[in-house]
Amino acid sequence: MLGMKSIFDFDRCISNARVLKVNDERTQICFRDKEAQDIYDMFYTRMTLHRRAYQHKTNNIISEMVCDALTQANDNLFFEGINGKSYQLKESVDDMEAFSKVTDDVLHMIYQSPDKKLKAPKEIIQRVLNRKLYKCVGQTQIKEVQQFDENGFKEKLFRKIKEAEERTARHDGNGFKIDVVTLNYGLDDKDPLKNVRFYTKVERDEAILISSRDQVSFVLPETFSEKIVRVYCTDNDSEHLSIVKEAFTRCCVDEGYPEPKDK
Repeated sequence: MLGMKSIFDFDRCISNARVLKVNDERTQICFRDKEAQDIYDMFYTRMTLHRRAYQHKTNNIISEMVCDALTQANDNLFFEGINGKSYQLKESVDDMEAFSKVTDDVLHMIYQSPDKKLKAPKEIIQRVLNRKLYKCVGQTQIKEVQQFDENGFKEKLFRKIKEAEERTARHDGNGFKIDVVTLNYGLDDKDPLKNVRFYTKVERDEAILISSRDQVSFVLPETFSEKIVRVYCTDNDSEHLSIVKEAFTRCCVDEGYPEPKDK
């Protein structure tokens, strides 16, 4: 449906799958050993879908905006629970009757409400509908093995923004957002095939592990995970965008991360 071509042949994978006992204890889906390269392709395809679709910047920006709208509406949005007691949005999880009323219609409730106290979240929803989204000033990549302190990085970024121009202090840290996306092959930074069992043409009923990556190919990835760090601007003023972009670049250079790419 995304119009993306995939090198992974799922029909071939399924046709070569068998359910076998592992260590005489539990059963597991196993694959013919010659399909090991295709299994790598499957994990790569999964990661690619997250990179290009599920964790795409536009998707995540809209998610951030929806969260901001709900957060700002919380104090003035109530749902009736058991015995007629009212609960704020975030409190509704404590009462199943109230929580059952928290559906997708919540955004419509905010958008259509005449309550002036819901003006701010209503404007955010209006921006989403009009595609006036937060702007992504850039993104950088970090190896999974590197430790990333999101709060510390945010503090450094805010300090550099204030250094660039004192007027940005009016944003009080809310003029930008950091989005950290982890992409991997499904097992953090580890090789996923270490948990996949195979069978051979001769021993079709014995579940085995691939003992060496060289048995599959000499051209396989060495790293199976990375973090993508994006910075979004909630204020789309061109001057502020430039300031945040420059501050983000300086932070990345200071931390030894690749310089951000425009997105």
